[in-house]
Amino acid sequence: HKALVAVTYTRGRYESGASTPVEIGCTASGASATVTIPDSAQATHKAIYMSMPGGETMRLAAVIPNGQTSATVTATASGSELQTLHKTPPPPHALSAVRNGRALVAVDNFILSSDPFKFDLFDPIRQSIPFHATVTMLAEVSPDALIVGTTAGVYRLAGADMDAVSIIKLSDLGVPLGAYATVDASLFSQGQGLAVVFASAGGFCLVGQDGGVTNLTGDRYRPGPFMAGSSAFSRQPGNHSVVFSLRH
Repeated sequence: HKALVAVTYTRGRYESGASTPVEIGCTASGASATVTIPDSAQATHKAIYMSMPGGETMRLAAVIPNGQTSATVTATASGSELQTLHKTPPPPHALSAVRNGRALVAVDNFILSSDPFKFDLFDPIRQSIPFHATVTMLAEVSPDALIVGTTAGVYRLAGADMDAVSIIKLSDLGVPLGAYATVDASLFSQGQGLAVVFASAGGFCLVGQDGGVTNLTGDRYRPGPFMAGSSAFSRQPGNHSVVFSLRH
């Protein structure tokens, strides 16, 4: 028979994620193991979870001080269930945002979202949204609308919960990394609330809360292909503008 063992670190009321559990051999009548656990900076305690023989649900078997490096534990059917299995800190990324209590990070073609109000607990498999090209823009324009740009298109994600959003493609215009700014929609269009202005090879464009895309420069100016950019919204009396710096 086999049992599963996982360890988390606690910092006050906060518990870290638990990665892939370790399998140990055991008898059908019980599971016990001596576990060696390194210290973790700023942790106060370590929580050890174990499944019953042949089971998959891991329950709390012991809590030890952070300074204690090993413990012998026995599986129990009455301990609290492990809630942070497969949760890890976010992977390396260049683009992030916070939306409705979740941290969002863009990693290649995916948007990953954290657990609510737990900004370093991510499940890259179960809490991810795939796109067909590299994600380059995350712009929240309302609690129910997130505008996402990729190198090959612009999308509107509708819904407050990242686990249940609907995705609508708005445009085939690509958005290079960093080339966008959130603005007051009423200063650039007839819309209200927030909007996002972004630069693409085909022009400088605006997307409102309803998902409408407007090319503000049209045929008058097209930046052409560029690798990346940065931008800032400047709000001055009588002179509202978005300033871009583009790297070709």
